[in-house]
Amino acid sequence: MDVLDRAEQYLHHHGRLIDRLRFEALFRGGSRARVLDALRCYQNEDGGFGHALEPDLRGPGSQPEPVEVAFWILDELDAFDSPLVPAACKYLSSITKGDGGVPFVLPSVRDTVRAPWWETEDDPPGNLVPTASVAGLLHKHAVTHPWLDAATDFCWSKLYAAKEFQPYAARAAVTFLNWVPDRGRAESEFARLRDAILATVTFDLKASGHVHFPWTSRRSRSACPCSPRTSWTPASTRCRPPSRPTEDGAATG
Repeated sequence: MDVLDRAEQYLHHHGRLIDRLRFEALFRGGSRARVLDALRCYQNEDGGFGHALEPDLRGPGSQPEPVEVAFWILDELDAFDSPLVPAACKYLSSITKGDGGVPFVLPSVRDTVRAPWWETEDDPPGNLVPTASVAGLLHKHAVTHPWLDAATDFCWSKLYAAKEFQPYAARAAVTFLNWVPDRGRAESEFARLRDAILATVTFDLKASGHVHFPWTSRRSRSACPCSPRTSWTPASTRCRPPSRPTEDGAATG
């Protein structure tokens, strides 16, 4: 049994319907329309996503991070022409803070079943997680929406002020820098932040605890210069609950 067969068997035993359909679409020639049909069931009337699309958030209500999860699914399907996208952008506009970013998580999370690290203050500020990833994916697929302009300015301001990163903020920053249209500025910022981003991962495959490993993802037509041909983002191995991103990308336990 090869690795894909083993992965498929695992999903049949443990995966959600949407994840089984994603596997079929990506590796078995299955219908991508069926994935979109399943994803649509996670979108609320306000345009946001809930219903445990982000598995650590079990509540039905919309939260910012599940928008990123939905956008990564749309990205793998090359389906950013879906009506799901403008509806999600409308939702993002409704929760955007005065600084132009969306919070990591909204206070409404307190009323839902969730993993313990999904915590927030009463009036959370905008955060690179998930603002930068969401903005980067919209730029990648040439989506235009009023929300994106302010979000892009927010990301630039946060990156300009950054000196170190929490790993999830580093992943979001790299996604943004890989796809924002101003390539000269992106490559300049990446050169300045490269060491801070690399500091969030380990290259020791035997490292234990809450560690993050680098991985190369899908080929990028405009990747930052950490790799000449691919986009790059930190991947995590969670051996204990991850830290909660703060406004400046530092970590809290």
